[in-house]
Amino acid sequence: MKNKNILIFIVLLVSFIKGLMWIALIPLFDTPDEPVHFDYVQKIAETNKIFFNKYDKKDIYQSEEVDLAAKYSGLMRIYHSRLNNINFTGNETGENENRINTLPVCLRRTNTNISAISIQYPPLYYMYSSIPYNIFYNSSIITRVFAVRIFSLLLGLLTIFMVYKIAGLIFNKQKYIPAFISLLVSFNPMYTFISVSVNSDNLLTLLFTLFLYYYLKIFLTKYKIRDVIFLLFVLLLGIFTKQQFALSLIILFIPFCFAKEYPLKTKIIGGVVCFSFLFLAVLNLKNNFPVPVFIEKIGKVYEYFHEDFIPFFFVDMPYSFFGDFGWLNLPIPPLASRVLLVLSVTCILFYIFDIYKAVFKKRPFLPLKIHILLLIPLVIYTMSLVYIDCNIKFGLQGRYFFPIIAFIYICMTSGLLSVVSKKDHVKYLAVISVTAVLFNIYCLMIIILPRYYL
Repeated sequence: MKNKNILIFIVLLVSFIKGLMWIALIPLFDTPDEPVHFDYVQKIAETNKIFFNKYDKKDIYQSEEVDLAAKYSGLMRIYHSRLNNINFTGNETGENENRINTLPVCLRRTNTNISAISIQYPPLYYMYSSIPYNIFYNSSIITRVFAVRIFSLLLGLLTIFMVYKIAGLIFNKQKYIPAFISLLVSFNPMYTFISVSVNSDNLLTLLFTLFLYYYLKIFLTKYKIRDVIFLLFVLLLGIFTKQQFALSLIILFIPFCFAKEYPLKTKIIGGVVCFSFLFLAVLNLKNNFPVPVFIEKIGKVYEYFHEDFIPFFFVDMPYSFFGDFGWLNLPIPPLASRVLLVLSVTCILFYIFDIYKAVFKKRPFLPLKIHILLLIPLVIYTMSLVYIDCNIKFGLQGRYFFPIIAFIYICMTSGLLSVVSKKDHVKYLAVISVTAVLFNIYCLMIIILPRYYL
């Protein structure tokens, strides 16, 4: 037990130091939609309001401070461009840094005509993020943004810890594997990049990972009533973080219906609770996004899947899941993308073969029950993204799969280990761990750093 605690402590400590390095080296607002997310944090902190009226101009437009800071930083002119570099001065003070630091307080409450699209999201992440904002209220916008980034980093560290706990439920007799999986997730360069940005996806990923932990605990162990209470609490928080958290209700309900150990009365009560939460989620959705008519649009899914999703998986997914920085205009090299794709697909194929062995009882690495519990969230979450994107075209990205990143890495790791001799597990884990750490450092020092500082 002590060895287990030391391993995860080391992973979290190294992850925290790594996160601080990324925070320090990524300039203001050079992460996807960071100005938009920070503007919502600012609105809550400045107005002491949580919910906003989308028909009120004071609520729906971005503040002048955020707009001017983004313009003065020099980043606005290169968003979505691979051709230009950022201009930097030859001293310790950045270009227009003094202008950004001296923006008057009144600009925080005066608005531009730029739509603040983040107010369509549920408010939980922004409400919590307003705490570090208020702690540094009298500081410049640069300081306040970086304070909220550190808050996001802490959410990311909690996610890493929960990945470790989830892997512990799956590999409870193999102490090294959970720490290895948590390290792999932590040092995924794209996960690192998003987890140090002002973005509500960080709270969504944490809460969905918490949900997956209690989901597994309830179906794999002798759970306690407090586990059910915590699960319901996580569901409630999740619905007020991002709309797609409603998927957790479907994920939870499917194995619950087929579990033999629960009597019919318990299943009925559980079903009522699930659908109550689902109704709450739909109410939360209706004022933000139109809810597609499922029966009318389901026909598009097959067409979209083979025309759009499969090319996305083999071309775009390796970049946007493992590393596409800036405003998705600074990707990892094509060779690295291809290598990662080949490794990922190979591990997935090994995992599918282990499912085959589990079905036909040929000494699988993981039992069939665990395979089923892993596949239900993976399939439902993936198909929901496919369904939404084929109707709304929001632009599918690999980082949108981070809420299920724990299960993705568990499947790939178990797939690899299923074809490796047990005595060699530690060697393979050590080599892959070192490679992951080095690749993370490479992305920061060789890809990101030269763009801004060399």
